[in-house]
Amino acid sequence: MKGISLTGYIILFGAAFLSLGIIASPDTTKSYVARLGTVFQSALSSSEPRPLADHSLANRSDLTSADAEPRAALRDFVSEFHIGEIEDLTGNILFGATIENQDVILVLDLDGKRVRKVIDGPGNNSYPSWSPDGREFVFVSDREGRKQLFIARWDGADQRRLTTSEEVEDNPHWSRTGSKITYSADTDAKGSGASVMSISALGGTPQQITKYSGRQTVPKLSPDGRYVSYSTNRFWPGWDVCVFSLSGKNEKCVLTGAQTYCRQDYSPDGKQLAYSSGLLDDVDIGILDFNSAKQTSLTKMKGREYDATWSPDGSVLAFTAEDGRSEVYNLYLVSPTDKKTRTLVSSDHSIRFLSWTSAKTIDLEAERIREEENQ
Repeated sequence: MKGISLTGYIILFGAAFLSLGIIASPDTTKSYVARLGTVFQSALSSSEPRPLADHSLANRSDLTSADAEPRAALRDFVSEFHIGEIEDLTGNILFGATIENQDVILVLDLDGKRVRKVIDGPGNNSYPSWSPDGREFVFVSDREGRKQLFIARWDGADQRRLTTSEEVEDNPHWSRTGSKITYSADTDAKGSGASVMSISALGGTPQQITKYSGRQTVPKLSPDGRYVSYSTNRFWPGWDVCVFSLSGKNEKCVLTGAQTYCRQDYSPDGKQLAYSSGLLDDVDIGILDFNSAKQTSLTKMKGREYDATWSPDGSVLAFTAEDGRSEVYNLYLVSPTDKKTRTLVSSDHSIRFLSWTSAKTIDLEAERIREEENQ
């Protein structure tokens, strides 16, 4: 489609939507295409911001003083995140960042080639995890006091509380089957114990999965929904990674030893487990192959590397790393094949807690506009 103007792209895609029955009438088509054109503008020019609706704290009219203590609005900080080599990547990567001592959630739009603010209040918001279709994500917020789980639409709209317990809750993970969300919940006021919990993505009564001493955190359901992996500090020294069978109700610790193993993530096919391992200020990313039990180290950067997250097709891993800057983590990519790393996002703000979906912003925005037109 070389040489086609922006107007040409809009007309072509508008005609395509009409032919597929997405747009009901010519009048609706004009409105739809005019609005969708602004989305294509930023997709074709990375220097122009995509004019999506802003659902950050400053633009939320549905929140009252009862929701959280008033806090001064953050400055426009999105320009302080600099995009690296992402040309061959697609989808959206959610991540958390700390801005002026406040935890916020942003997204790296790989197709639009930009970083976008998703949730910056009320309260601290972190640890996002995409739903399988990328239309929603679950996250942690302390806006009503202790940390609880909330769900939002892909662009940060329609935020709603999922859990209402008296415990501190953290580390949510939306299962690939779409029906369940696992998370960790403190079992005592001192925070010395935490269990793996599960709740329906539609809400309801949570179910406790593990009942061990110590802390069981960062739970991840296997792609087939039969197992849940988690990090535990029950066995001295440091942390280990264990897998719990939901049918057999038994535990097997697959990553143990003198060094720490933590923050694991299943590959999309469930055959491998990415993890962080190391001691003190030297922590690297590795992969465990379940069939052979072989461990392969992927990174050797200066400092600590965490938050290994598989791409939707399982070909590469995103992760966060200090790379010589203590307590300031940026976003990187590594290929398990050649172990080469590259920078995806750099900033003076620390980046943590990743989640990657194959869903594209242009498709999600088109769906949102279509829904509004049908109302």
